[in-house]
Amino acid sequence: MDLWDACAAAVDRGALRRRRCFGGLDLATTTDIAALMLLFPDDEGAFDVLPFFWLPADNIRRRVERDRVPYDVWARQGLLTTTEGNVTDYDVIRSNVKALAEEFNGPQGQ
Repeated sequence: MDLWDACAAAVDRGALRRRRCFGGLDLATTTDIAALMLLFPDDEGAFDVLPFFWLPADNIRRRVERDRVPYDVWARQGLLTTTEGNVTDYDVIRSNVKALAEEFNGPQGQ
């Protein structure tokens, strides 16, 4: 855990704009967390990582009890996004991914 904790650092989103980026998306519908990881390699062989997570809002209370994980707290803190209903809304994820692409790569065609 000491090695893991040593990697913790604040990430400046503004400094990541226009840097090379790799993304990995893992979609889920009802019983898992949908996740997107953006990985930004730097010139020193290290990486900056921006994670994004989505859960269906209607299931969050049951998931907190079942998993004993404070998803509801994390949602209030902005660490994960809830989507309306009892399944993850892929339109919300699509919209979020499009906004991230514009933030880090600029509008299409640039």
